[in-house]
Amino acid sequence: MTFTEIITISFLMVLFIFTVISQFQNSWVDKIRQRDLFNFLPAWYFFAPRPVTYHLYLFYRDEYEDGSFTAWKRVLFSEKRKWWHFIWNPKKRLNKAFFDIFKDLMDHIKISSEPEFLVGSIPYLLLLTFINKMEHAPFALRTQFAVFKQEADAKDAELLFLSFVHDLEEEEIIENQLTIYA
Repeated sequence: MTFTEIITISFLMVLFIFTVISQFQNSWVDKIRQRDLFNFLPAWYFFAPRPVTYHLYLFYRDEYEDGSFTAWKRVLFSEKRKWWHFIWNPKKRLNKAFFDIFKDLMDHIKISSEPEFLVGSIPYLLLLTFINKMEHAPFALRTQFAVFKQEADAKDAELLFLSFVHDLEEEEIIENQLTIYA
């Protein structure tokens, strides 16, 4: 074996070992993940060793000029389950994308809870952009989103994350006001 082959095999063995270890959650693994700048270590949570047993829900509400808020509106990523969804369900990828983005947001919060760091993070900006593209109340100036978690056997959902209140895009405000007069 050449020196390059030995180095390559050694690297892949170490990567494999860390991949297996990183599937378990503890403070030692969290420290390794924080140093994993290139995201080499995968995290598989849908199945083994612990399947996901909860649902995440994304809600948003709008704020008017007087400071009052609309009721929370739930973002629906998929329709009610149909019999053919076990074969063909392209909308399930939206739910998976939301789950992954929110997991990344929680990882950012673990690193730093500073508002400037969080608001500038890619997962936060992705969720905010997605919410900005939703239909908003007429004359609303700002919006806010929240993520709730509901365990499989629980009746009530728990608030996991509440965003800051953000200005709606100017063109969105104008579109909402024009729909009233149309």
